[in-house]
Amino acid sequence: MQLSRYLKIYPSEHGPDRVLLFSTKKASKVLLSKKTLQSLETKTMSPSDEALLVRLGMIVPDREEEKLAVCDLPDELNRISPGLNITVVLNLECNFSCVYCYEGDMKGKFYMSGETADRLIDFIKANFPEEKKAIIIDFYGGEPLLSAGLIKHISRDLRSFAEDRGATYGFGLITNGSFFDRQAAEDLARLGLENVKITLDGPAEIHDRCRPFKSGAGSFDLLIKNIKETCDVVKVGIGGNYERNNYRQFALLLDYLVDEGLGPDKISVVKFDPVMKRPEGDLSAADHVGGCMSTNEPWLLEASVFLREEILKRGYRTPEQRPMRCMVEQRDAYVVNFDGVIYKCPAFIGRQEFSIGDILKGTRDYASLYKINIWKNDECSECEYLPLCFGGCRYLTFVQNGRLDTLDCRRDYFDALLETFVKQDIKYGLKSQEAGPETQVADKIDTTEMTESLDRIMARYFPQLIKSFRPPSLDRMISFYRNTERIISEYILGKGKNTKGHTSIVEGAFIAVSAIRYIDDFIDNVLWPNIPEWDPAELSDVFDKFLLEALATVREFDPDMPQEAIELPRLEMHLALYPGQDDFDQNFRRLFEHKSLDMFYVYKKIHGSPGATTEPEKLSRLGLIDYIRDFSADSIAVDTDLNLYKYVRDNHLNPGQLIDYLIYQYRQEDPTGYRKAKESGLFDGIAGLSSAIPS
Repeated sequence: MQLSRYLKIYPSEHGPDRVLLFSTKKASKVLLSKKTLQSLETKTMSPSDEALLVRLGMIVPDREEEKLAVCDLPDELNRISPGLNITVVLNLECNFSCVYCYEGDMKGKFYMSGETADRLIDFIKANFPEEKKAIIIDFYGGEPLLSAGLIKHISRDLRSFAEDRGATYGFGLITNGSFFDRQAAEDLARLGLENVKITLDGPAEIHDRCRPFKSGAGSFDLLIKNIKETCDVVKVGIGGNYERNNYRQFALLLDYLVDEGLGPDKISVVKFDPVMKRPEGDLSAADHVGGCMSTNEPWLLEASVFLREEILKRGYRTPEQRPMRCMVEQRDAYVVNFDGVIYKCPAFIGRQEFSIGDILKGTRDYASLYKINIWKNDECSECEYLPLCFGGCRYLTFVQNGRLDTLDCRRDYFDALLETFVKQDIKYGLKSQEAGPETQVADKIDTTEMTESLDRIMARYFPQLIKSFRPPSLDRMISFYRNTERIISEYILGKGKNTKGHTSIVEGAFIAVSAIRYIDDFIDNVLWPNIPEWDPAELSDVFDKFLLEALATVREFDPDMPQEAIELPRLEMHLALYPGQDDFDQNFRRLFEHKSLDMFYVYKKIHGSPGATTEPEKLSRLGLIDYIRDFSADSIAVDTDLNLYKYVRDNHLNPGQLIDYLIYQYRQEDPTGYRKAKESGLFDGIAGLSSAIPS
């Protein structure tokens, strides 16, 4: 094994004998003793440490193969992307007069017409192949809510189209917030609105100077009022644009939000960005001359650290450093201007030389125009920051050079800031991990981004049911994690009880646990009790598509999650919808295998070694233990999913030899529980069970 090419090693604040490793390829972090790191060179690294570092992407068998894989990553992401992403510029009109507006002289009473909107709908339908699962639109302006009628028209049509195709439709708004009151939020949420970004340029006195109404009046107070009214309807994110002379005052904005009750529980994300200069000779109507031209300007480096620290220490979420690519490199992402002309980035709208077609004639090849894969060269492919950059921002390149044939290299930026950003994440409880027995405390492992993505999928497929979903608690997920290890170790592998009592958690395993429990709890506690309200064929189809999209999302955070993870809920749903004897006899034995796969998968993640193989007899034994619990009074009282006893009893099925075996094993595994169940009459009236129940 060798150290990954895409790895940074920093001194640790936990002592001179430790180092902090950060994988730019997987955005993973680990605290490691220098001795453990040196054991890689001496080939004496323990199997558990080696397995952990392999999972985190920090050591690899072959650096050249790794380089090829990273260089192919954008193409692979394009290949597996489940969605079509469209940014729609509805108009270039705005009721604000922002001093730095990048749309500059393009602004005016330019609106997308109803005819163009219909052509846009046709374009999206024509470019949405069967394998795609989601249509995602960001409505943009000008001010998009000046075209609220078009938003509703487009959304009604595309939502119906997506549902007919077994896909999902959702949209976001990038709005100044002045029209986004509660009525607007509720109306649009019913049509698929999922998130809104509203810009606040610091505290009131700065914001009102930078983002006034056209009349000159301040807008800050109205925006705060609207955010308070709507943050419980959709996810509201806060953005902000700062300059060299005002960025420190943005901390006052954060304090104000907290004081006004708009804390981290109400705001989904906070991210502040610098005002960017316009290209040479391209000033706005206000001839604004501030802003920056490069991420490497010294004051900007200082501002980035300061603002990120202020956001995190108040408990707000802000994006982590993770692999990313410029929008122009995303194959299924387009920007459609109000006139139907198509671009690859909203910063280029109105520049005809950067258009790639229109919604009537379609798109043409734009690889040369936008310099796709310009980063595929020896210098970039060898750079440890490549996964965080992939050539940087094309618009910044244009701002700096007036053309796109050079790179927006981020090396100096990451050299200056990445270590600080990673340590900020650890300090404020974002993802981190430690090799060896002291892996990580569970409440320091952040699964928010994954669960929020799953929330959006649940809301698209089951918009009414999601309202009653209560996500699993941290204690519940830790309990599942611990029980999985204990049950497999003691009852399946016969390793005896683990008395070490570690409080640490393996991050990769806990992410898998979080995904499994989150989806299972939604299915078991919310969806399952409402099965009778659905048409069986419709629910079967919707449920299958939901599972596939949820699995694809989970794999963004845990690429190893197996396809088999969704087979158990899929099979249980089939049995619930079609509870006939033939289906029971044909499929029920398969439940024992699928019931156990997720637990074995988590166990492997914990130990990072074979150890827990998936031989059929071990899977069946584990499934057996789980199903035996269905015969306890407590389980029957609280189960909302497929409880074995209730299923057989309520559907008057003859379970035959399978249940004979289960009852026999129930008696062997839990004689006290078996005796209580028998004495209480739980087994009475189940066809075919009389011969299986010993006296």
